[in-house]
Amino acid sequence: RLRLLPSWARHMKRLLAAAEAQDKSVFAQLLAEPRRQTWRLGPQRQQDLLLNVFWPWVARTDPARALSAWRTARMAPNQKTATARARLLGSTRLTPAENQEALLQQGLLHLFDDFCVAEGCSRCSLAAQLTSLPDAVSRPESAVA
Repeated sequence: RLRLLPSWARHMKRLLAAAEAQDKSVFAQLLAEPRRQTWRLGPQRQQDLLLNVFWPWVARTDPARALSAWRTARMAPNQKTATARARLLGSTRLTPAENQEALLQQGLLHLFDDFCVAEGCSRCSLAAQLTSLPDAVSRPESAVA
């Protein structure tokens, strides 16, 4: 991926201008445009960049718009989110759509970095707090039944 850095550097001004203008279509077009051998971004990676770069940039000035995009967008689970989901959500069942919801994926990535990486499993303060919650709080669907 480091070999792509020169290509990215050449397009960075235009990408940042599109992000600053909150123009998703131009940003996405810039990601898809350079189909040269040095760029090689597939559709899923383009989507990940929209979710991880464009929408956080938009969130600085228009959080409602970014939140709406994160709720409707889909993001492929990865090893980090799968690990965080298993460690922090345990046996909680998610629908396939929930598993790919970008907002959930972003939250899991944040939790993974803050707790799984920073503290490690044996010292995880969040996991300890989650396991100590009563069922109705930790599993809201059980409170409805």
